[in-house]
Amino acid sequence: MAYCNITTDLSDQIPDIGRYMERRILRPFFTVSGNANTYACRSQGQTNMVFDDGEVLTKQTSVANVQSNAGSWFYDVSVDSVYVHAKGSDNLTTATITIEAGEDWDALLTRINNRAYNMVNNYLNPIMPTPVPPRIQRHESTDDYDYVLIKANALFTCSEIIRRRATDDALADKLYKMVWNSNLDTGEEKGLLNQLRDGDIVLTDQISARETGSFNYWPDSSNTTDTPIWIYGKYTGETYQRWRLEFDNTAATGTATFKLSRDGGTTFDLTTQKTFDSTNDDRRMSLLSGLSVIFDPDTSNDYTDGDFWTIEVFPQDDIVGIEKIGNARAWR
Repeated sequence: MAYCNITTDLSDQIPDIGRYMERRILRPFFTVSGNANTYACRSQGQTNMVFDDGEVLTKQTSVANVQSNAGSWFYDVSVDSVYVHAKGSDNLTTATITIEAGEDWDALLTRINNRAYNMVNNYLNPIMPTPVPPRIQRHESTDDYDYVLIKANALFTCSEIIRRRATDDALADKLYKMVWNSNLDTGEEKGLLNQLRDGDIVLTDQISARETGSFNYWPDSSNTTDTPIWIYGKYTGETYQRWRLEFDNTAATGTATFKLSRDGGTTFDLTTQKTFDSTNDDRRMSLLSGLSVIFDPDTSNDYTDGDFWTIEVFPQDDIVGIEKIGNARAWR
């Protein structure tokens, strides 16, 4: 999960981010005795993916399998050699095609992007629930999150992609500081996340500490997915209760439905409830007693039939005592 995508959101920050794609040309190649179409490139180090004129080749587990399958490769760590059978069975000692080693670009971007998302959450955690809930209604754009979150996630990702080439790259440092910069040099501006934490920027649907104090919620440990939900509002009931929000089917937001019990699952007050109101483009689904729920906007993630969340609600006049360790002095 991330606040930004790995295509337009990254290129909006660094238009030529693709030039940091990590590939190296494999050369020279040598014939492999007894394997007419398989060629070896020696002393290449750990290899995770091989390309033939930009096309990904299939990874095999032995030289014999490479020989049997055009368009495949195998890295033998014991002799530090890459074995390749080109997709057209070309003679790689003389062919003009380009054989490269590297990582799948989309997979690399996705991995770094998800880590950057965690970094954003780490910085925001002191002031708001994380992951940050998606916007309730999208009036001015179709983005699921405010642009400040999208930009922060994208800048962190671009910074880390560039830093893989050189840890002291000045551009990588500049992009990082655009997101987080707590020690300002002369002429520098605070990072986006610093501005969020200091209240200079407020998210469209940012909730207050008072609203988050009237309930707790958590997924059951037996759930088969970790797809999140977010609870909004202020509990208006008069008694402490433990609710159960359970999914009726296995599907993504908009198709999945849920039911709600106020007695922990014995009886259900709401059944077959929507997870998204497509008519009004509204993510806030009403529960009971002043509370609402928002479901994950990423439709590549499913909720699972039978998975459930516990929602613990406190009446407004409930006072929780917090024990503290201290000392006292007495005299007479």
